[in-house]
Amino acid sequence: MGGSTKPFSFFLRGRNEEGDNQFEGIELRLIEILAKKFNFTTDYREVTDARTVGSGEAVTRTIEKRRTNIGLGGIYTTQDRMDRIGISQWHSQDCAVFITLTSTALPRYRAIMGPFQWTVWLALTAIYLLAIFPLTFSDKHTLKTLLSNPEEMENMFWYMFGTFTNCFSFSGRNSWKAIKDLLSDIFFNT
Repeated sequence: MGGSTKPFSFFLRGRNEEGDNQFEGIELRLIEILAKKFNFTTDYREVTDARTVGSGEAVTRTIEKRRTNIGLGGIYTTQDRMDRIGISQWHSQDCAVFITLTSTALPRYRAIMGPFQWTVWLALTAIYLLAIFPLTFSDKHTLKTLLSNPEEMENMFWYMFGTFTNCFSFSGRNSWKAIKDLLSDIFFNT
C-alpha cells in the first residue's frame, strides 16, 4: 500500500524494529478487516517521490507502475487521475480515499450498475403497464373503470412497482388492497 500526506484519519505511529514506519488510523483498520475477511496480507509503505512530484501524484504513479495495489492519501480528485486510476468515494472532505488501478474490463458506470441497464428498466415498465389490464379485469370484471378513470393507470403502476419491489404499502377505501373478491385478493396481494 502506498501512502502520503497524512489526513486526520491515519498517521505515523512510530517505527518498528526494522526501522519501517508504522501507521495507525481508520482506513488502515478497515484495510486490516478486509485483509482478514478476504485472506490477503498488507504492507504499508510511504511513497518515495512525494517531495519531487507531490503526494497525490506520487501515490497515483505508484499504483500506475503496479508497485502497490491500493493507495491511501489526501489527494485532489481530478479528471486526469480518475481516468488513470479507480478512486473510491471519499467519506469526508480533506480526508483519504482508496485508489486502485482502473478496470479495463468494463467502464466504471457499467461495473457499478451491473444488471440495471436501461433495457431492464424499459422491460419492467412495459411489463408493469401491460399487467395492469388483466389485474383490473380480474378485480372489476371490466376495463371500463380503468378506461374512464385514466389516473387509475398511474395508481396501478405504482401499486405493481411497490408490490414487486417491496417498496410501498397501500391502504384505503379505493386501494387495491381493499379488494373483496377472494380470487383477485390472492392474485394481487400474494
